[in-house]
Amino acid sequence: MPRISDELLNSVIYIYKTGQDAEVGTQSGGTGFLVSVPSKTDDKKSFGYIVTNKHVIDKAGGTPTVRFTDLKGNVSIVSSMQSDWACHLDGDDVAIIAIKGEYLEQIRHCCIPVSLFLSREIININDVGPGDDVFTIGRFIQHDGKQKNTPVVMFGNISMMPNEKVRISTADSQMHDQDAFLVETHSLSGFSGSPVFLNRILNNENAEQRTPWLLGLDCSHMSMHLKIKKKCTDGKYDNVVENYYSENNSGHMVVVPAWKILEILFAGKIADDRRDAGG
Repeated sequence: MPRISDELLNSVIYIYKTGQDAEVGTQSGGTGFLVSVPSKTDDKKSFGYIVTNKHVIDKAGGTPTVRFTDLKGNVSIVSSMQSDWACHLDGDDVAIIAIKGEYLEQIRHCCIPVSLFLSREIININDVGPGDDVFTIGRFIQHDGKQKNTPVVMFGNISMMPNEKVRISTADSQMHDQDAFLVETHSLSGFSGSPVFLNRILNNENAEQRTPWLLGLDCSHMSMHLKIKKKCTDGKYDNVVENYYSENNSGHMVVVPAWKILEILFAGKIADDRRDAGG
């Protein structure tokens, strides 16, 4: 796997329930990342957005709080209203909110342009599939940085393409059938909402690009529920303790495809607001 650009680490932000949680770095919440949409009327202008999981925003409650790192390397905190986040109409695990350009100028940031979002067409043209290298940048809540955000990078491979929906649990304990890639890497608490990148040369519009492409965002991990067994005096584990199970991480991350983000960015209120602002 090639060296990951330090600049790309600045695409990631942290999300907490409250400003106090963000200030002290409470071990709860999730991850988000910055993306940008170019203006249709001004080549030098773009619109910035924060992307994360809907379940991260739902669990954050009324005032989801975003933590950045400012230009001096210190924590910068902004609170939002839960109702300001745009979610997918089909219930997919994505939530998006706009961020003002003048605020972006005050923080360390790297917005992922929508031109680097993987589409079904690019996947088909380049035969993207199982075994391709991917990496994710996210918040390791056991060691995520107190004075500033210090995300970590994890590596893996595509293990399944989004040909069959994956059943995931929502914040209110309901079930949702999610279009998703499976990626062989660990998804841990705090990584929800992390960007997942494909790292290989792809051909797009007759031009080869090495730049990491956005595969999607981490929304969950596949769990295995194993029966708990009692060790017998003869050393065997034949006696099963009934009705008790252990939840185990299968090592497979559930990744919502990048085009699900685009479906929110280019529809509804977010698209209307951008058009009204001259974009």
